Amino acid sequence: MVMAALAVVLVASCVPLEKKIPRVLPNKTMEVKELTKDDVFLLMDRDEINSSFVKVKGVGIGDSDESVITKLGRPKSFESFEQGSVNLRFEDPMTNDTEFIVHIDDGKVERIAIKPGFYDEIPHLRLNYTKEEVTLAFGKPTRVSDTKFYHIYEYDDLGLEIYLKARKMAGFGLIRSK
Repeated sequence: MVMAALAVVLVASCVPLEKKIPRVLPNKTMEVKELTKDDVFLLMDRDEINSSFVKVKGVGIGDSDESVITKLGRPKSFESFEQGSVNLRFEDPMTNDTEFIVHIDDGKVERIAIKPGFYDEIPHLRLNYTKEEVTLAFGKPTRVSDTKFYHIYEYDDLGLEIYLKARKMAGFGLIRSK
């Protein structure tokens, strides 16, 4: 019996450095967290929260387009797409740097892409995560995709996208968790 337990411990310690246990997703009674106040990345790393429980200046995934304008005011600019979706771009009024982009589809928020211009408002965010640190923190991504600008690590269960450029985090997005 002792030998069997020792064998299990030895085998478990040989597992590669990525999440060893499946994610435990929060239940519907979980407290909503604000990105500008709470250490959301730490909570996601601990599997205690996903994007369904995160707000950005009061706006979250699934909110209506009307509530976005009510809570955030008019965006600096917007981009409409043929399918009827729209990107609302919010900028820092002092620097004109893009802080975040709210993607709306069918009248609901589907993605909030956080850009480096907003990092100063996120007190717990450590900048410049490397590709290896992202994998160590969040495990193996559900999907990896490439765009013209970014290498994207997608984590469906967390509702998180990490945008990498030159092997460092260049932004991140909150999306619907699956």
